[in-house]
Amino acid sequence: MEQPKSPTAHDGPHGILDKIRSTKRRFIQQALTKMGKAESSDDHEYQVLRERQLELVSNVEQVFVHMKSFVTNLVSLGYACTLLGDDMTMIRTDIPTRNANNSQAYGVKAASGNDEFTKSMAKIDAAARELAVYRSRAK
Repeated sequence: MEQPKSPTAHDGPHGILDKIRSTKRRFIQQALTKMGKAESSDDHEYQVLRERQLELVSNVEQVFVHMKSFVTNLVSLGYACTLLGDDMTMIRTDIPTRNANNSQAYGVKAASGNDEFTKSMAKIDAAARELAVYRSRAK
């Protein structure tokens, strides 16, 4: 597989020199900006990289929001399936069948809240809520 290349580097022996020149130009631009003799928006390459970084941060935040929505829907679906299963059990009038369906051998397992899946879902939910609060404050 080919390694991704920097958009500022060129193929050939001059690639490293171009990177050094670019870095040197950015340092000079930052120094001029701090002295008040130039604006940070004058450095086009810096602006392009900054826009890419902001876009990446935005995309990662959107992934967290979508993941939170997915987990919430998954938990709701699990709850609805549990209710549906309970209703189906109550429709059956045969008590031995009802008891067999509720046994561990039938595959029904009570959620204790101490298993790894429940803990990981709680962590994802907490992280997504924290991100949502952070995004609402940033706006």
